[in-house]
Amino acid sequence: AGRLPAGGAELRGWAGDVGVAALLIVARPRAHRRRALGGSRRSRSRAAVAAAAAVAGAASEGPPLGSNSVGAEISSTPKANPPADMPPASPNRARVDAWKRELLRICAAGNRGLGASQAEQKQALRLVELLEGSFRAPQDLAEREATLQGSWAIVFTTSPDLTSLARLPLPGWLTGRIGQVFKRGGGATNEIDFMSPFGSRIAQTVLCEWADRGISSDDAFKVQLTFVGSSTKLVEVAGMEVPVPPLGFPLPPAAGSFKVSFLDEELLVQRTQAGARGVNVLVREAAREIV
Repeated sequence: AGRLPAGGAELRGWAGDVGVAALLIVARPRAHRRRALGGSRRSRSRAAVAAAAAVAGAASEGPPLGSNSVGAEISSTPKANPPADMPPASPNRARVDAWKRELLRICAAGNRGLGASQAEQKQALRLVELLEGSFRAPQDLAEREATLQGSWAIVFTTSPDLTSLARLPLPGWLTGRIGQVFKRGGGATNEIDFMSPFGSRIAQTVLCEWADRGISSDDAFKVQLTFVGSSTKLVEVAGMEVPVPPLGFPLPPAAGSFKVSFLDEELLVQRTQAGARGVNVLVREAAREIV
């Protein structure tokens, strides 16, 4: 491990049990199998999440980050679904915004969950549960799809297959952005960047089709992903963009699903449905244009 052999490479797919996908070239000769992947680059992820937390904080009138009221709710408030007659929007938006800001702060401090202590991870998951308890999926299919559409980036995960990218088998390489894009018309891409110590960047993309599979009994809704192909592209060398076309190849027929347990214009929480179950927290990337 640690060297890329000349004879070949293993391709591991960031596959359906986490509901998001990407590919990583791993140093093992001539073996091909699919597996969920993920990871992070500490400096970029912390800056991005801190910016998202600042935006969320500026938009809210709730308690400040780390306030006693937020901490008390994390430790003592039981998770409970809202009454059946409660409208989809939370009756206390300031409280939901406070939970979101505190969760984003923990995500930034813990390097997307990869560097979080057990106490920080437990606190983050408790905040996730509070958000889930406040959420009711819209009954209207078009409204659910419209809110989910866009570009998202993972800021926290507990999936073992995602956290495994904390240590890459190639010396000096780091995992950059892990993203997922839902497009109008049912197209989707699952994206991950890998960064070399010399400023090179490789972008891995899995092409998917996505479909809303309806609301579950706990007021979440399910999304199915069908994987149709993948590509690898050398984007930068020594920090400079290079005009190299991507290398594309098909994938064996496969599909996976995840549950959307919280969703608004800023934050998406996914619970994976198969294999290594986990929680993924994503923030919307407003600056990325979706075609």
